[in-house]
Amino acid sequence: MPTSGFTIHDDCRKQLEQLKFGQEIKYIIFKINDDCDQVIVDQTGGPNKDYYERFISSLPSKEPRYAVLDLEFQVPEVEGARKKIIFYAWSPDESDVKAKMVHALNLRAFRRLFIGTSVHIQGADVSDFDIEKVTSKASSAVAEE
Repeated sequence: MPTSGFTIHDDCRKQLEQLKFGQEIKYIIFKINDDCDQVIVDQTGGPNKDYYERFISSLPSKEPRYAVLDLEFQVPEVEGARKKIIFYAWSPDESDVKAKMVHALNLRAFRRLFIGTSVHIQGADVSDFDIEKVTSKASSAVAEE
């Protein structure tokens, strides 16, 4: 079984740069390939009114994923919208045990790619990614800056 010796496909880094500095991508969902030796981009989503709902509905119900999302939100004490890049670790209860183990073993190494993301959320059910919970964590991160 692979450990953190897996590789990250160059497209992951390119897509992440587009998310950070561009306007075309709001979220990226990553997966570990079938050989369990490389993280690849599974899908991306663009900016639209319901991008968060699309992101949540894009997470597979029985397969783990990593994801990043460029969240725009309001902080009550601060005027204007704020943005934070949120890192998600998705491991649904219905996932295969081996797949969950591979994702868990590689989580720390993969997160190193996301230096500067101060909000990390893990979930096994979509309710763990409720927009109010995520916004609250993002607001706390803004307050700590």
